[in-house]
Amino acid sequence: MIARLANLAVRRSRRILLISGVVFLVAAAFGGPVVSILKSENSDFQDPASQNQQVLRAIEHATGQTATYGLVALVSSRGDVRADLAAQRQSAHVVALLSAQPGFQRAIDYPRTHLPELVSRDGRQTLVLAAFATRADSTHAVERVRPQLGGGVRFGGNDVAFDEINKTTSSDLERAEMFAFPILLLLSFWVFRGLVAATLPLLVGGFAIVLTFLLLRLVDHVAGLSIFAVNLVTGMGLGLGIDYSLFVLARYREELAGGADVRAAILRTLQTAGRTVLYSSLTVAGALASMLVFPLRFLYSMGVGGALVALSAGAVSLLVLPAVLVALGPRIDALAPARLQRSAARTARSSEQGGWYRLARAVMRRPGLVALVTAAVLLAVALPSLRMALAPADAHVLPASSEARQVAETLTRDFSVDASQTVTIVARAQANEARSVAAVAARASGIAGTQASAGPPRYVGRGVWEIELQPQGT
Repeated sequence: MIARLANLAVRRSRRILLISGVVFLVAAAFGGPVVSILKSENSDFQDPASQNQQVLRAIEHATGQTATYGLVALVSSRGDVRADLAAQRQSAHVVALLSAQPGFQRAIDYPRTHLPELVSRDGRQTLVLAAFATRADSTHAVERVRPQLGGGVRFGGNDVAFDEINKTTSSDLERAEMFAFPILLLLSFWVFRGLVAATLPLLVGGFAIVLTFLLLRLVDHVAGLSIFAVNLVTGMGLGLGIDYSLFVLARYREELAGGADVRAAILRTLQTAGRTVLYSSLTVAGALASMLVFPLRFLYSMGVGGALVALSAGAVSLLVLPAVLVALGPRIDALAPARLQRSAARTARSSEQGGWYRLARAVMRRPGLVALVTAAVLLAVALPSLRMALAPADAHVLPASSEARQVAETLTRDFSVDASQTVTIVARAQANEARSVAAVAARASGIAGTQASAGPPRYVGRGVWEIELQPQGT
């Protein structure tokens, strides 16, 4: 296989470059938008087969409405909302504005429910919980309502938080790329002593990334993916692209320094370093593909993205990069001062001196011992992962300046409990069996050790009753 790739790169280099250019443009045009297409949802961190997800789906199927309150409005007032009518009118005004927005489904507030969990300990802050048809409806409602309210109302909740997480992830990704590429270009220039050679690792990494983005967009049509895959693809694409191109370029230079012509150097490079690249990409892809066994979307999304970018980086390094080297020929050292070219030539020549040579000789003298010690070190480093506890992303991962995070921290600090985190029970019964369902609700709220009060059971249709347990604070 490696020999065929080498012959293809040598004999069809122009055709490969032409096809690669077309593929790159198509991948950039259709794959680039995946950064804004993929989203992060609260369900990314949930097992679809778990009971809570089954309950949510049952309610949504029966009612056609979302089962959770994704929008939280934190209303501050000068007086105690439990006794101040002006403060209660302010809370009711927020509900009225939200209920007039597209996609609104329902809301609860203190003036209508008198739930103590909706009021802060000092009584000067209260919550309005609202549910909208989609997260986009929630965020658009906030954008429309905010200008009509004073500074005494702040918005948070899962819908707002995850919208900010998606926007922050996309902007951070763009900022990271803006800083990473110049730094990597300088590092490559220092390693290869030439501007042309220094750009090739970035070419491989960038090509692998946009190609993977295109593949992610195709996979997303079949199985929904999380935006967390994008971060992994970008980091691994640059890392593997640079790593693999270093293998190929270093060996190619060694062959040229040894007197081989361009075609012979390419053939020998792919027969040696190319085999390393091939097995490495397959190994990395296989290791990351093991994450596909997890039902959580954010995990299997990273498995899909990691496996695809490893294979893409390997393919670009074995097909496109050799064709570029054939087209460049000896000009790979172009655009470099003569002193740096002489330094690069010395580096490319094989030598039996230096630290790397002595290290290689030491490893080859005791391969079994080195493998044993290396494996022991890796196991020791990996041991803490046995006690790793994964926590879902929420508003607390946002910057301190984020309003959604500020609202979440206020709920934790000033309220006895987060009233938006309701517990929902689904009971299967007919519409005329309200008494038996009420008994279930009473038992649920009276179970020893629980701190929750059950609201009146609500028949949502299709033989489904909804019992909402409101957490009680202390």
